[in-house]
Amino acid sequence: MTMPLHEDNGAVRPFLLTQPLHGEWQAILLEVTADLIHASEPGELGRMTFERVSSPFSADICFNYHLDPAGQRRRLVFGCGIPPEHLESAQSLELGQEYCGIVAASCQPIVADKQRIACDPNGAFVRGLGVTAYVCHPLMAADGRLLGTFAVASATREGFTDDEVTCLRTITNFLAQAWERFDAEQGLRASEERLRLSFSEVVSEQAGARRALAESEARFRASFENAAIGIAHVAPDGRWLRVNPALRRMLGYRADELVTKSFQDITHPDDLAADLPQVELMREGKIDSYDMDKRYVRKDGTIVWGRLAVGCVRKRDGSIDYFVSALEDISTRKAHEEQVHLLMREINHRAKNMLSLVQAIARQTTAREPEDFVERFTERIQALAANQDLMIRNEWKGVDVEDLVRAQLAYFADLVGSRIAVGGPKVRLNAAAGQAIGLALHELATNAGKYGALSADAGRVDVDWRFDGDIFAMSWIEHNGPPVSRPERCGFGSTVIASMAKRTVDGEVELNYAPSGLVWRLTCSAANALEPWERESIAGERGKST
Repeated sequence: MTMPLHEDNGAVRPFLLTQPLHGEWQAILLEVTADLIHASEPGELGRMTFERVSSPFSADICFNYHLDPAGQRRRLVFGCGIPPEHLESAQSLELGQEYCGIVAASCQPIVADKQRIACDPNGAFVRGLGVTAYVCHPLMAADGRLLGTFAVASATREGFTDDEVTCLRTITNFLAQAWERFDAEQGLRASEERLRLSFSEVVSEQAGARRALAESEARFRASFENAAIGIAHVAPDGRWLRVNPALRRMLGYRADELVTKSFQDITHPDDLAADLPQVELMREGKIDSYDMDKRYVRKDGTIVWGRLAVGCVRKRDGSIDYFVSALEDISTRKAHEEQVHLLMREINHRAKNMLSLVQAIARQTTAREPEDFVERFTERIQALAANQDLMIRNEWKGVDVEDLVRAQLAYFADLVGSRIAVGGPKVRLNAAAGQAIGLALHELATNAGKYGALSADAGRVDVDWRFDGDIFAMSWIEHNGPPVSRPERCGFGSTVIASMAKRTVDGEVELNYAPSGLVWRLTCSAANALEPWERESIAGERGKST
């Protein structure tokens, strides 16, 4: 038979003793209570309880299910007397299925005797185990929650007495309290573990954040200190707050010296007027950054050009906390730009001079030698071009005297060394002297080939030069040529030979039409004819020899 234990209104009856228990049941209850108090883990509760009641109840089978926290599935935490082939089925019983499932679903106890078990469809599972007496109580928490179920069964009895059912009901009441205590303790331990893990995570996150911050700061310091360009933090009033080594090297100040100054103190006065308005626009919030090329005055007083880029870090109210300045040394670039500018001016000047010289050659050749203008003009332009080639080849750093002589004697190259002697120290003429002397040599060579020593088979020419103290001297002496005499008409060639070189180097020219051959001598200050570094080099060599 089935004996539901509940009030008339359907509520679960409190687990209180409704009638005195016999001394035997009282002893069993005390023993069970003591065991439950001393249990160290939830899995022991069902085992300890069954060990106390199995003998008095002549029970050989026990089912102790625990409901999961979600209240959806039951877990068999203790079973006894269940054959292995039925264990899997016992572990997978659902709510509402079989006697234990019905108790769990309804929260009402079930008591079944042999007759009921034999014909009840819900008793199929226990019937298959050979059970002939069965009682199952729900394990209820104080707040009415279902914790699980506890059932005992016998395969040798035909049913349990009312006293046994009542005693078992009281025992399961204490079993439920023990389960509730363990659940509370487990919940508390779980909460403590979650708290510990949360605290550990917070600590770990904080430690990670601190490490990330430290690494970020280290990277910033390394980038700041090792940057190839100057970087600085500047106060809103212009004072240097922090400067990196590159900027200190650029400006020539130590860090402790710079922080006592402002950028206004070391900005070139001519550039300050362009810089300050940009700073003011940033203070007013009208711009966030600016860049410019400007000059700084180094500690030693020299000037350094810098490419300046300025940004800022603002406070919450929008005012500037500090400026961030990046400064690249562009002195080399500026010097190159200045050199290019000077070269362009020099090229323009020389081009004008060259055009003026060509114009003068054309005008003088037309006026004095009209009969063979094209030939004479072409030869003189070619001589001028030869001088120009030498200048360009030497990057306008002067021209070697011997190279100049050989260039103007190119038409007679096969005679150099036999009938034409060329000799003198290795010195360089400046550009102006090279052009004038080159044209003079061209006219001398042309005349020698047409009328002078080189027009006769036995004639020869000596071309030499010397550097004597502060005097540069050069000569062209012809020998064994036809008799010569002063020309009746002074053409442009004569002007070039006698006057152009003289005026260019501010020297003296001796022109002698001797019977043995023409003699041309140029004497001038070395400062007017030679490159400055050439004079210093020769003077230094002479100083060593003395």
